Amino acid sequence: MRDNESEVRPELLRTVRAVDCIESFINGVDERANRKAIKTGFDILDYHLGNGLYEGLYCIGAVSSAGKTTFVLQIADYISAHETDVLIFSLEMSVCELMAKSISRNTCLLSMKNGQPNAILAKETLDILDGSRYEGYTKEQTNVIKSAIKEYEKFQKNIYICEGVGDISVNTIKNEVKAHRDRTGRTPVVIVDYLQILSPHNEKATDKQNMDKSIVELKRLSRDFKTPVIAISSLNRASYGKGKQNTEEASELDIEMTAFKESGGIEYSCDVLMRLKTSDKLQDDRDVSLLILKNRNGKPSKELSYKYFARYNYFSENVNVRF
Repeated sequence: MRDNESEVRPELLRTVRAVDCIESFINGVDERANRKAIKTGFDILDYHLGNGLYEGLYCIGAVSSAGKTTFVLQIADYISAHETDVLIFSLEMSVCELMAKSISRNTCLLSMKNGQPNAILAKETLDILDGSRYEGYTKEQTNVIKSAIKEYEKFQKNIYICEGVGDISVNTIKNEVKAHRDRTGRTPVVIVDYLQILSPHNEKATDKQNMDKSIVELKRLSRDFKTPVIAISSLNRASYGKGKQNTEEASELDIEMTAFKESGGIEYSCDVLMRLKTSDKLQDDRDVSLLILKNRNGKPSKELSYKYFARYNYFSENVNVRF
C-alpha cells in the first residue's frame, strides 16, 4: 500500500469472553427471580407461554377483521387492571375508538347470563360512540353503559394510548417508552398496532427492508427496557384461506409460518409468534382459535380455543380444552 493511501479498516463488533460475563449472568438470574410473569387474563394462554408474558417480542397476526386488535386490547385492559402500565401505539384507531371497544366489552360482561350477553343491554362500539343513539335507550340500557364506563375508569388507569397514522416510527416508540419510565418510574408493557403502518426507517428502502429493521429494533427495545413488546401484524394475502393444505414437504405449521414471510424478519426475530384464525367472520359470536407457531423458550401449541363475541369486543377462553 502506498504511503499516501489511507487504510480502510472494517468496523469490529464488540466481542466478549463468555466466562468474563459470569457475574453479570448471575446478577441477571437474581434480577429475573424478582420479576414475575405478566398475566394476560387468559389462563390457558398463560400456561403455554410459561405462566405469562416476559421480556421479549410477541407478534400476533390475523387476516383483516379477525379480532386481533380486540384480542390484544383485552389483554392490555387485564394487565392495566392488575397494576402494570400499558403503552399502546395505535396507528389505525383513535383513542376514543379503543376506549369504546373496552366499554362495549364491559357492557357485555355486565349483561352476561349463562355465558351469553343480553342483546338488549350489551352495546356495540358505535352504540357507545354515537351520542344520537342514547335518546332511544331505556333507563336500564343507559345505566349499563354508565356502569361500564365506571368500570373502565376504575380499572384502566394504567392504559396510555399514543395515536398516529404514518408518523410513528420505532425511534418514536423508544423515546416515548423512555419518557414514560422517566416520568412515572414504571416500565410499561408496549403494544404496537400495527407493524405494517409504522413509519419507515428509510424512504429509499423496500417495504421488506424497513419491516426487517422495525422488527429488529422492537426486539432490541424489549431487551433494553426488559419488558414485553406485543406487535400486531397483518398477513400476506396469499395466506388467506390456507391452513389445511398439507403436503409431504410442508407441514401445517410451515404453511401457517408463510403468512408472515412477506414481513421478512418477523418469523426469525420474534420470541413468540401467534396467529388468530376464525371459521366464520359473519357470525356475531364465532369460534376462534389461536395457534402459537413459535415459542422460543417453549413449545408451539395446539390450537387454543375461544368464543369471540365480535359485536361486543369480547373473547372468552374455552376452559374445557385440556392443557
